[in-house]
Amino acid sequence: MKKGFIFTELRLCGDNVQDAIIRFTKGLNVISGPSNTGKTLIFECIDYMLGSSDKPKSPGKVKQYSKIFLELKSEEEYYTLESGFTSTSFNLYKCKINEIHKFPYPEVLKKKHNSKSSDNISQFLLKLNNISDKRIRKNKKGNANNLSYRNLIKFSLIDEARIMTKNSPIYTHYMHMTEESNVFKYIITGKDDSSVSVKLSSDEIARRKGKIEILKNIIVEADYLNLEGYKLEEINEQLSKIEKSLKEHQQKFDNIRIAYLDIEDKYKTKSIELIERQGALQEITELFKRSSVLEKQYFSDIDRLKSTIEASSFLSNSTTHSCPVCHNEIDEKIDEISLNAIEIACENEINKIHSLLNELSSSRAIIINEKESLQSSTNLLGEETNSLKQELSVGIGVELNEIIEIISRLSNKKSQLLGIKDNLEKSVSYENTISSLEESLPNDITKDDIDTITESNITPLCKKMTEILKGINIKKNVSFNIKALEFEIEGELRNVFGKGYRAIYYAVFITALQELLLNKDYAIGVPVLDSPLVTYRKPDSEGEGIDEDLAMNFYRYIAKSNIEQFIIIENEEPPSDIKEIINHIKFSGLKGKGRFGFIP
Repeated sequence: MKKGFIFTELRLCGDNVQDAIIRFTKGLNVISGPSNTGKTLIFECIDYMLGSSDKPKSPGKVKQYSKIFLELKSEEEYYTLESGFTSTSFNLYKCKINEIHKFPYPEVLKKKHNSKSSDNISQFLLKLNNISDKRIRKNKKGNANNLSYRNLIKFSLIDEARIMTKNSPIYTHYMHMTEESNVFKYIITGKDDSSVSVKLSSDEIARRKGKIEILKNIIVEADYLNLEGYKLEEINEQLSKIEKSLKEHQQKFDNIRIAYLDIEDKYKTKSIELIERQGALQEITELFKRSSVLEKQYFSDIDRLKSTIEASSFLSNSTTHSCPVCHNEIDEKIDEISLNAIEIACENEINKIHSLLNELSSSRAIIINEKESLQSSTNLLGEETNSLKQELSVGIGVELNEIIEIISRLSNKKSQLLGIKDNLEKSVSYENTISSLEESLPNDITKDDIDTITESNITPLCKKMTEILKGINIKKNVSFNIKALEFEIEGELRNVFGKGYRAIYYAVFITALQELLLNKDYAIGVPVLDSPLVTYRKPDSEGEGIDEDLAMNFYRYIAKSNIEQFIIIENEEPPSDIKEIINHIKFSGLKGKGRFGFIP
C-alpha cells in the first residue's frame, strides 16, 4: 500500500473578502517574512486542519474568514478538508478545492479520534500514512491506548516555542513521558505495544483464578465432559445434511400439499353437488309417489262415476220400483230426463279424468326418466366423491402424513444436534476462556518483555543525525541518552546549548526521522517547522543564535533531500543558489511591495 501525503493548498474563505491562499509543492517550501505577516497563522491553520483542538488565533482581518480549506495529495488522489473556525467536524471532498462544487454531499469526519470507526479525521490521516490498529503503552502497568494521529503529529509539526525547548524532543510533559516515548519507539521501529500484557494486581489475579474454578465447575455440572465423543466438524456436517434433506422434503411436502388441497377442494365441491343431487332425487321420488296417489284417486273417481251411470241406467230401465241392493221400495217418481243428464255428466267427467290420466301418465313417464337419470348421475357422483375421499385418506393423504413424519423426525434430530452443538461450543468456549485466563496469570518467574527505546534501535537515527550535521558542516557525533530521553552532541546534552543550537539540533532530529521513514512502509506526515533557524540576526536570539552560514546550509541540505515535502516557516530567507529548486513564498510586510502576507 502506498503511504503518506503532501499539502498542495491552504485557503481561507469568507463572505465579501478575498481568499487567503498558500500553494505548496513537492520538496522544500519556505515561507519567509517579518513578524505579523501571518506565518504563525499558517502553521496554526495546518495544525487545526490536522485535528488540533486549538483553533487558529483570529486577530484583525482573520475574523472576516469563516472557512478553512486544506488540500492534500496522496499519490495521484486529491483530497480537500473543509472546516469552520468553530466546527466540530470536517467535510471531506475527494477532489481539489476548486472542484468541490461538483460534490454537494461530502463525507463528514469527526474531530474526535475513534479507532473503531473510520468517520474521524485521525483515522483518515492514519490511513493515508498506511497506519492502522496500533496500540501505545501509556504506563508501566502495560495499559495502552489506540494510536491517534495527534500522537504522531508531535514529531512532524513543531512550533516556534517547542523547537527551542530545553526539554526532551521525545515527550512534551513528564506525565506523558511513557506514552510519548513509546510513540517515538513505534516511529523508529515499526513495533507498537499491541502484544504488551497489562500487569495484574493481586486482586485481579485472585478474581481470574476464581473465574477459572467457576468455569470448571460449570463444565462438570453441565456434564459437558460427556461430549468427548462428538466433534464440532462432524456435527456441522450432519446438520448440513439434515438441512439439505429438510429442504428437499419440505419441497415435496409443499408439492404434495398443493395436490392434496386440490383434491380436497374437488372433494368438497363434489360433496356439495352430491348433497344437492340427493336432495333433488328425494324430491322427484316424492313427486312420483304423489303421482301414484293421484292416479289411484283418478281411477277411484272413474269407478264412482261409472257406478253412478250404472245406477242411473238401472233406474231408467227397471220395471220395478225397488232398490236392487236393499230391495226397499222407491217411493219417488223417477225422472228419465234427469237420469239421462246425470249419465251424460258422468260420461263427460269420466272423459275429463281419462284426459287427466293421459297427462298424468306422460308426466309420470317424464318423472321416471328424470328420476332414473338423476339416480344414475347421483350414483356416479357418489362413486367419484368416495374415490376422492379414499384418495385423501389412504392415497395422497398417507403420502402427506409420511412426509410430515419424516420432516418431524429430521427436525427433532436437528434440534438434538443443535443442542449438542450448543453445549459443545459452550464447552469449547469455557475451555478456551479457562486456557486464556490461565495463560494471563503471571508465572512464578516473571520477565519484563516490554519493548522500549534501546541503544540498538535508536542508533540508526543517531547515525542519520550525524550525517545531516556533517551535511550542514557540523562535524559532531550524535548519541542518545536513554535515561534522560535526550540527544547528546559530542557527549553534551542538547538542552545545555543555546536556543539557536537547540533549535537546529531539533530540526536535524525531525529531518533524520523523516529520512529514516523513507525506508519504512508507513509515514507520519509532512514536517512543518516554525522558526528552526534562530540566527544571531534575530532580535529574540539573545546572543544564543547560530551562524547565518549554518542556517543557509540547513536550507541547502533540505532542498536536496529525498523527503517528499518539507515546510519551513522562517524570518530568514533561503540562499539564492537554491531558489530555483524550492517553493519560496516571501512576505514583505510592506504595502505595495510584493506580497504583504498570508492575508491579502
